[in-house]
Amino acid sequence: KKIKILRESGFDRYGNFKSPFYYRETHNYKIEACVISPEGKKRNISRENIKRIDVAGKYFRYMVAFPGLEIGSIIEIKETVESDYPILSGFWNFAEEVPTLRSQMIFRVPKGTNALFNFVPKDAMKKPEPTQQGKNDVYMVTLENVPPYVDEMYMSPDNIGNPTIYYHVWMISNNDLAAALGVEPQQIEGRPYTMNWKDVAEVFGAYFDHETWKDFEGSDEYRKIMGKDIEQFRSGFDITEEKFDELLSWFHSEFEAVDDDLFYFWSNPEESFKLRKGGPWELAYTLKYILNEICVPTEVVLVRDADKGLLNRNMPSYTAFTHPLLKVEMMGREIWL
Repeated sequence: KKIKILRESGFDRYGNFKSPFYYRETHNYKIEACVISPEGKKRNISRENIKRIDVAGKYFRYMVAFPGLEIGSIIEIKETVESDYPILSGFWNFAEEVPTLRSQMIFRVPKGTNALFNFVPKDAMKKPEPTQQGKNDVYMVTLENVPPYVDEMYMSPDNIGNPTIYYHVWMISNNDLAAALGVEPQQIEGRPYTMNWKDVAEVFGAYFDHETWKDFEGSDEYRKIMGKDIEQFRSGFDITEEKFDELLSWFHSEFEAVDDDLFYFWSNPEESFKLRKGGPWELAYTLKYILNEICVPTEVVLVRDADKGLLNRNMPSYTAFTHPLLKVEMMGREIWL
């Protein structure tokens, strides 16, 4: 990625870079960054300006600071992600805060690996077809003259200004992977190349664990905002049906539910404390946080919409479930939210 600084506002907007989050057990990540001065002199970013942030002992991201920027400077970032785990899931946003002349997504997978693509908006681009390069299938999507995206966390599906592609690569067995790579299964060294439901449960468990998000940018601010609201219920809160219904009515009136299709799963759910809106996962997280703070224990139960078809027990996946429910046991009753 290359970004040219055209005005002073670009110092704050592009002077710091944050990578996506990666799972430390399955991903190797490398980042190289430099600044090219207006005179064409290249300066590599030193390691002291590149920081790794670990989250919940399982995930990590990198942050890069670009000191000494000038108007006319060019920021250059090169990221390399390697994984021995044949599950690839993520997204590529083709728009930036400024008009984009050309944006291209390319990724390679072993030949024969199935890939699923979803688009926002649905008609923003054509489904990519793979081309074969040696033992790989290569997918490529290119968009040109992309307008800047709207600076709003939740956008209308009709907003063509923020085209995004979401990609998912299916899990394959050791034997299938070996065949795709053209090697013997023994060369895979017996490593686990298929995920299980325990892996899925651990990821969602981490999402709903408040400790996961405490080190995220803005989390302290968001929790202070929510603390004022919680205090009104914490003070003298009695576990009665009337009080519980009062809390739920307040929650429904205060927080706006946003369409599932517009929700980005790995955004910081604590932002909902400030925004007062969120998708089903964010709102479940927020309500669970509130109930835990007033000593009402909850359990998260993941469910799948009936119209999505039966759950394939042999295909563990993060996308198998469509939304969460909260289970509360109080006053001898079982309450589902």
